[in-house]
Amino acid sequence: MKGTVEKGRQGEEMALQYLLQKGYRPLERNFRVQGGEVDFIVELDALLVFVEVKYRPRGLAGAGMEAVTQKKQRRIIKAAGEYLLKTDQFARPMRFDVVEITGEGVIHVENA
Repeated sequence: MKGTVEKGRQGEEMALQYLLQKGYRPLERNFRVQGGEVDFIVELDALLVFVEVKYRPRGLAGAGMEAVTQKKQRRIIKAAGEYLLKTDQFARPMRFDVVEITGEGVIHVENA
């Protein structure tokens, strides 16, 4: 039986492949700061996108989205803010997405 970390990495890899197929260019993976983390930071043309991945291989559509709680959102926003400070990209258009992978397939929620 696979461990939680290994399953999470498998889900992230599936999400990354999905994003690459859609034309996104990866900038950072598992960007961590004290008190926050974002799974992927990618860009599509001029748009900067912070992506949270939820992998629920046996779950139904929406199961992963429910796990993006307000607390999790604050942690993602904190990491995103630190990334923007580090890279001085505040002027770029940006959004927050969730890529959910379930037994039903991949669901990409833009501006989640």
